[in-house]
Amino acid sequence: MKRIKRIVTGVGSCLLLFPLAGCTSLVERQILNMEPVRGMASVEQVVAPNRRKICDETLAQRCLHYLDLADVEALYEEGEKVLHKDFTWTLTLRSNMEKDRAINDYFSEETLFQFPELMNDSPIAIVAPGYGMRSAHLFAPTGVWLRSLGIRPLILEGPTERKPMAFGLPELALIRDYVSDHYANAPIVLVGFSMGMMAITELELLFKREEVTPAALVFVAPMTDFRSDANFMFRQIKEKDWRVRWFVSESRFNKALANIILRSGEAERLTNLGLRLMATESPALVLVGRDDKVVDVNDSRAAVEAWLGINGLERLGDYPEEPVSFPLVLNTPNEAIERYRTFQVGEGKDRYIEYEMLGHSTLITMLMPVREDVESWLEQLVEFRKAPPELDIPEVM
Repeated sequence: MKRIKRIVTGVGSCLLLFPLAGCTSLVERQILNMEPVRGMASVEQVVAPNRRKICDETLAQRCLHYLDLADVEALYEEGEKVLHKDFTWTLTLRSNMEKDRAINDYFSEETLFQFPELMNDSPIAIVAPGYGMRSAHLFAPTGVWLRSLGIRPLILEGPTERKPMAFGLPELALIRDYVSDHYANAPIVLVGFSMGMMAITELELLFKREEVTPAALVFVAPMTDFRSDANFMFRQIKEKDWRVRWFVSESRFNKALANIILRSGEAERLTNLGLRLMATESPALVLVGRDDKVVDVNDSRAAVEAWLGINGLERLGDYPEEPVSFPLVLNTPNEAIERYRTFQVGEGKDRYIEYEMLGHSTLITMLMPVREDVESWLEQLVEFRKAPPELDIPEVM
């Protein structure tokens, strides 16, 4: 049985940014080539059989590229092409710190995903990767997990996978038209990772223009604002790297950001999570990690407060010592890990879950406890169809 393995060192997110120096254009180039998380090993060759593209018949160069995992195919190094009926995903967390051993055991996994038959009206999940990510990064576990629920995953290219960077927004109408034409009766789920929050909120608007309301929106470690999140990362990098402190001024960095936004063709205010959340109509789930080094959790809370119409999310940091005036569910998923808890706040079908200890990369990796939270919320909105258990046939003596 073929498997994909991933090893992630530690539980917090890691930032990769090469030393920046020189003119603004060089800084801009480094920003566009950065990878916000580490441990997302590419499996481009493996997922190649699942690649598809949709093109506008009137404009030859207007195309949208994506992965279609209705049939989970994989091409392995020895040239063997396999159509998977099931798929084993292995994740190993490693840390040399004594206090993290229980965490490593809890979050490490080896999971067998079995794929049920899909119908024409089976739910469809359109998945949008984040900045620096490629569609292949979300093949496993995200893609195969969704497929195991009887959902047809369509994974879009990431915002920086093709040039120029335009926040992952160009040609989204093509995937809307494709889904509307081929799967008119299928419930639609939109899943966005980090910057992918822009693509799924844009897609919701595009579907609503055709009088189709998506069944659910899922935001995983969503970007709160392109400029403020980039500066949040930049400040942390400067603290750790003297070369960045010496050679890259804040004014030069912000000028590079302004150039990127200008060339994208998008208005800067449209990169704001709070504004986009408040414009949504579909039920939504927002997942945020307190150890996020890419997105400031306080900015995430502010966006969620505006969206849900509540105040006081900053008190979650001191809960239960500080009383709160909104419905809150506190959960300790594993008693052996004292400092790991989740905080869930809801308003109607909308939910916000904040995770202690987890950061940007660990949320994007979609660890098993995170998948379980999404699954329990999502099954209230769409019908899952799982593969029947294999029969245990006793051997004939």
